[in-house]
Amino acid sequence: MSGGAAQPRASVVMVVHDGAATTRACLESLRATDEPFALVVVDNGSTDDTPRLFRDLASPWPLRYARNESNASVLAAYNQAWRLAATEFVCLLHNDTTMLEPAWLARLLAPLATPDVGLSGLYGVKRVRRDGRYAGRTIVHSLAEGPTVRAPWEEVAVVDGVCLCLRRATLEAVGGIDEGYGFFHGYDRDLSFAVRETGRRCVVVHAPFRHAGGGTRTREFAARPELEHRDLADRRAATERFARKFAHRLPSDVRPVTARVADWLGRRASPEGVRRWLVLALALALGGCAGIDSSAPAPGPGPAPGRRGEGHRGMREARAASPVARDTDPVATWETVQTRVRRGEAAAVLADTQRLAAAATTAGDAGSALIAHTAAAYAALRLSRLDTVLREAEAAVAAGDKARDWPFTGTFVARARRFAGLALAQIGRPGDAERELLAALAVAQVASLGQPHIGTVSSINGSLALLAARRGDHDAAVRYAEDAVRMTESGMRDGASARHPQRRMRLQRQLASAQVDLATIYFGAGRVDDAGRAAADAFANARAVGAPDFQVKARALLAHVAARRHDPRTVALYEEAIAGARRTNQVWLLTSLHAGLAQFQATQGHTPPGARQRAAGDRADGVGPGAAAGGGDALLVLRGQAGALPERDPSRAVAEPARGGLRVRRAQPRARLPRPARHAYRALQGPDRGARGGGAASARPVGRGAGGGGARR
Repeated sequence: MSGGAAQPRASVVMVVHDGAATTRACLESLRATDEPFALVVVDNGSTDDTPRLFRDLASPWPLRYARNESNASVLAAYNQAWRLAATEFVCLLHNDTTMLEPAWLARLLAPLATPDVGLSGLYGVKRVRRDGRYAGRTIVHSLAEGPTVRAPWEEVAVVDGVCLCLRRATLEAVGGIDEGYGFFHGYDRDLSFAVRETGRRCVVVHAPFRHAGGGTRTREFAARPELEHRDLADRRAATERFARKFAHRLPSDVRPVTARVADWLGRRASPEGVRRWLVLALALALGGCAGIDSSAPAPGPGPAPGRRGEGHRGMREARAASPVARDTDPVATWETVQTRVRRGEAAAVLADTQRLAAAATTAGDAGSALIAHTAAAYAALRLSRLDTVLREAEAAVAAGDKARDWPFTGTFVARARRFAGLALAQIGRPGDAERELLAALAVAQVASLGQPHIGTVSSINGSLALLAARRGDHDAAVRYAEDAVRMTESGMRDGASARHPQRRMRLQRQLASAQVDLATIYFGAGRVDDAGRAAADAFANARAVGAPDFQVKARALLAHVAARRHDPRTVALYEEAIAGARRTNQVWLLTSLHAGLAQFQATQGHTPPGARQRAAGDRADGVGPGAAAGGGDALLVLRGQAGALPERDPSRAVAEPARGGLRVRRAQPRARLPRPARHAYRALQGPDRGARGGGAASARPVGRGAGGGGARR
């Protein structure tokens, strides 16, 4: 059956089963269409007047009608129908829709004229979760009751099956509709992602329509509830199949970073945080890193990003030459960077990552460029090259804009912005630093599958807490620090941490860092007992994961607060902390420790020999918090620890931190070394050894314990 003289370039394809009145209303709405089209209909065993409707239809379009004996599969019928079409474009349309404007088909075809668009429709979603489900708040549509899509069209992750318009050649290239999904569900998600796999985008156009719903699937649900239960099971099975098939692309969010941040703010911002989020919105609107000239070009030519893993020659050479880049896993790569920097290789890491960033930019690998620029900013911060930090952070943000579909983008962008904030704070621009850290926090809150990246959020909250403490806002500092601890503790309690021991160890180390920050803030706010509990918890967690740097910081906190409380065990704590700071190369702690020890002895009426001179010497050599200038310690304030010491015999006890406070353990005797070895051991202790045989309390028991020990018996 045929009609009309115009040669159409598109075919409207329908699969019908009963519902003749619904189909008739749809066909009537199509009569006003100003774009010529052919009509292809496959009837899946209708038992009502549907066959007569098409037999008697006075069609203004070329019509091809085919009938199946049963309603076995809608997906198989769709494959049968589009293969009957002989036009360049195919529009799969549900028969329970009515079009309200004559230009509806022309608007669907318009974006397909651009080479980077492969699929258009009238209803879609911008974000799909890892499990294959839609994020409902990201739906955009052209429903007549209130279209949400901006004209002429918007990009989406998935186009809904109510209307799917694409080139026939594209359908052939992806193998048509995957019939493995069963009767009906899941084919639209699968087709959308299959089109995106070809390098093309999916869009929803502005073309108002009505959707009646209540089609063939739901018609008998009221009378036969078992059909509804079966349909729900089919829907779940289809979603699970889709998630398995496209696990390499999930989760997927086509929104720009600013839109994701705005979405997070709209759902989570509290009334008391309005001022802070307005500042953040301004920073995001200005673009780039706050306090950085966003008009300045990013390093490198910055070509359009290519597909990851294409094996560009420059990238292969850079990865082979750089120990930082050999691991293709972003998480492992970042851990490698951190390990090397902690070993004192920050300068080498900076050189390696800058070379890698240049090669990645030239190759168009935006994801690798983002990792490299972020690692370079981290290394530069540890070296106090603050201008370099700002440049690398800006380049990382620019690379993140190009790699927005990469699942690790949010995490690395948040890290880069945090490093920029720390650098701005050291430069003496606290306002810009706060804006940058808030921007980093907002990105980190949605960086991990639309959920917070726990470690990054915790680190940023800790930096904000120390920044607030520096400006004297102790309430804000406590709030940020407590948020950091709560976030990390919640991450350790979730199921993923139980299943992945390495993840739990990373989080436990992060928790120790957050608890040290919290203890610092409590101490500065005069909450000495709270500081003691937090630092004792930090020491316990640091010891559990083998993090000696945080153990030393916790001991330093113990010493400072014990001095505040005039505790008789204070000297032991200071000596243990001093020895630990030297052993872990945290020389910037020595100034505060020596000064604290000297002040405590002065208040007790006794100054240990050489204590004041050592503190002055450390300041003259540039050792101390001002010389640290790097990483998470850049904003460090004196970290104190509160906790009562039980009354024990000081000559036979050593104070050490414990959960909830301090405990005193009995001094253990140490085996006596041969004389030449003892001389060598004393020499290794350095000039910090006091007149009584050494200040390193952890190298020997305090006092003269039973059985001897130390340099003297």
